[in-house]
Amino acid sequence: MSTSTGTVQDLNVYSALQHLDSLLRHHDHPHQRPQSPLSYFRRIGMPENARLTYRPQPRVFSNNYADESFSYFVGDVRSGSMGNPDIIQPINGDPDILEPLQRHCNQFRTDGTHFLTHLDVVASLPNSVLPDDVQKSVSVLDMVSFYRYRANHFAERETTIPLRLRNCCRFAFVQRLAFYQCRRRGLSFQHTTEKIEAARAQFDAPAGWNVKEVLTTILADIQIELNAVVARFNEAVQLESVGGHIPVTTVTTALPATYPSTDCIVCRFPLSAPAVLTIPCKHAYCSECLESWIHSCQPNSHTCPYCRTELFPRPIYRRTVQSVNYQDEIRRLEYHAETARNTMSSVEWFEEEVELQRQWSLAVEEAGNAGNV
Repeated sequence: MSTSTGTVQDLNVYSALQHLDSLLRHHDHPHQRPQSPLSYFRRIGMPENARLTYRPQPRVFSNNYADESFSYFVGDVRSGSMGNPDIIQPINGDPDILEPLQRHCNQFRTDGTHFLTHLDVVASLPNSVLPDDVQKSVSVLDMVSFYRYRANHFAERETTIPLRLRNCCRFAFVQRLAFYQCRRRGLSFQHTTEKIEAARAQFDAPAGWNVKEVLTTILADIQIELNAVVARFNEAVQLESVGGHIPVTTVTTALPATYPSTDCIVCRFPLSAPAVLTIPCKHAYCSECLESWIHSCQPNSHTCPYCRTELFPRPIYRRTVQSVNYQDEIRRLEYHAETARNTMSSVEWFEEEVELQRQWSLAVEEAGNAGNV
């Protein structure tokens, strides 16, 4: 991993961070980091029970490197600005925000360190030893924090799915950003909880508003709307024969004058001229009735309505939908469902992050009570 400063100190610290995070894949303690490499950080100024001594995020997947926390952070930054004309342009169009986030996405996939590890380093080590890449992570957090205030409010009277979803995305964004700002400062669990609650209060959601309950309701409503759109789509679908219609005269002969008086099998009325007989099975129909049947593009409309004898090879049909592009409606609802599921995952992951912070704070408290702090 190269840095812009290129100093030996930077390279040593960053190499130690890479080693520290790489050990998490094989370390089964649910909260703490492996202790052996932490002595290096204590020698350069890390307190005994600093946040860096604990796991940076709830889980580290053993098969491949995954900085889940940073992925959720990026997702919350993007979706937290959804639908807000005041911040769509800065968040989604300003390279000062989007490009650093994307660079960090690529970096954290390859270099073996976690974004939250960087924040813990800032909280745990002297500024004089901070690697350049750690400082870049803090810069990204600072830039995102600058735009937070434009998204930090609850929009009332929002009843449509996109607008309700926007509230949830903003809430996830606001609380995660508040938590990461506390993490950067190394605040205790109590102080962190207070800061998160203050951010939620500034969001000004109604009393009793619960983001997970709202997201669950939104997903149920999306499924109801999706089912309705699919039903309308199926009702509106029309089939047409790719090769054109088969003339009724090719599968029938004129009804003989000596044919006994009978009713049309389709309309159930006495045969009207011109009446016809199907060639293969000799069943009688009004010519118009049989023509309507074989041109109806139904699954069995190439067969005799009475006995299902094949009158001609089954045509190739294509579907047509008039006036409304139902696929666009379906894609729109599927996009909202994906956003809701991602936001729900982010909120649930955030709860695990906060719990991990609580475990660290408890450990610090217990160590202090034992006289070790």
